[in-house]
Amino acid sequence: MIVMEPLNKFFTAVPEGCRVARWYRGGKNLDYIFGEKSPEGIWHFPELWVLSRKPAINDGRDDPEEGLTFVYDRRGNRVSYADYEKANAQIILGEYAGLPNLKLLDSLETLPKEYHPGNMKPEAWIGLGFMASTSEAEQTPAFFDFRIPVTREEFRKIILSGDVKAMESIMNRVKLGDYELLNLPGGIVHSLGKGMYAEVLGENDVKTTLQDEFAGRELSLDERYPHLYVPGTSEEEMLDKALDEIDFSPKDLKGFYCRWQPEEIEGEGKEQTMLEGPFFGIKWRVIDPGKSMVVEEERPYAMLVCSGQGKFYPEQGKDEHFVLRQKTTEQDYLKEKACFAGIVHANAEKHVYENTSKEELRVLCALPPG
Repeated sequence: MIVMEPLNKFFTAVPEGCRVARWYRGGKNLDYIFGEKSPEGIWHFPELWVLSRKPAINDGRDDPEEGLTFVYDRRGNRVSYADYEKANAQIILGEYAGLPNLKLLDSLETLPKEYHPGNMKPEAWIGLGFMASTSEAEQTPAFFDFRIPVTREEFRKIILSGDVKAMESIMNRVKLGDYELLNLPGGIVHSLGKGMYAEVLGENDVKTTLQDEFAGRELSLDERYPHLYVPGTSEEEMLDKALDEIDFSPKDLKGFYCRWQPEEIEGEGKEQTMLEGPFFGIKWRVIDPGKSMVVEEERPYAMLVCSGQGKFYPEQGKDEHFVLRQKTTEQDYLKEKACFAGIVHANAEKHVYENTSKEELRVLCALPPG
């Protein structure tokens, strides 16, 4: 039995993300940043999962580790983060129930129209256009909720017609700039446009897809309605149950959208809380070239390096530093404690982000609810 003790009390490094196969095209920017992952037959790799406790589900692929986050314990054992967190919950999480999942999406398609049931934990999208390196992934608008009043029956007819353009014509179009955030509570119909984004999700990522075809492939009923599917039930019966879960009430888009308006921290950089919700919080920390930012955070949080490079260490222990940069491998971690992401433990002492590069060190932070 592996004991899985943490290397220290303040930080667990995530040395390497996991590229995840999907039907839809994309991944060129991820290839550029993290190393090329060529398509395999019908499969593309447009996603990189940063913090995930559950494997990706892909019928027809046999890779039990795909989608899982792995870390190293004090003895150098490579272990799944799910098991590691469970074994060290008091140190990592303290009084908090858990951390949100964190992913990078790099799509060449507008993703299908979907919603999360209202009793499930939602998600949020963050614009990362500054990370894009290829013009073919130029960002297109996301679709979010209804821009005009729509009745249940009107929307039902559009879904059954399979007319995606008609669905998009009644929805808001939102283009997320760099750093900007769109919050997606349960019951709101949405779909992400093509481009580079971060996605923060609650642990129960259950969704219902409102299209019968995507990326040239017909979707089965159990794929479209995973939590409603019962063998022998007709599509119209499942759709009626899904429509009961969709929020058709009028809404102000401003309440779900957060612009980049950071607080300047003299001599350090910029910081902004983008979201404080009932399921998770999201912050940006941007450290100026050659500067350092001292952080004191009671909550545990997942952090992701989105540009630049530097060091990360407790304020009273610079010798314990980790190297931060976008592209790292497990070998980089074993050689020099380098990582592109990590988990800052609950009640960690004051810690320092030191920017050793000539560009901004941009760090995205995902926290449990405060």
